[in-house]
Amino acid sequence: MREGIYSLIRVLISDELKIVPNWVDFEFAPKDAFVAEALFYVLATGNSVTVRGALKLFGELGATTRVMLIAAAAKRWGVDTRSCHAHEGEVTHEPTSRKLSYGNPAVAAAFMPIPKPAAVKRTSGH
Repeated sequence: MREGIYSLIRVLISDELKIVPNWVDFEFAPKDAFVAEALFYVLATGNSVTVRGALKLFGELGATTRVMLIAAAAKRWGVDTRSCHAHEGEVTHEPTSRKLSYGNPAVAAAFMPIPKPAAVKRTSGH
């Protein structure tokens, strides 16, 4: 795989997290890891199948992470998640203007049950 797919994955995740792409860093599992083997089928490198496979997979990853960060922040504040939104690395509670950087609710979010994949803003590549 070339550098382009790494850039694509970074953009897909950051777009759903509502942050700038260079804030995202990741590493693939070692090639002998089960996860890496499973991802091979999604991230094969012929005929742009990587792009088609990555749109849904990594878009859902970013969207679900955003939903979990919002849920953790809302729980901390004791408010409804619908009154919160994420933008530029922060979760904001609109009615009170309270804000938390993603780092604050991240630990609590990591211990929450992972919900069904969240809706991705776009899955068709348009």
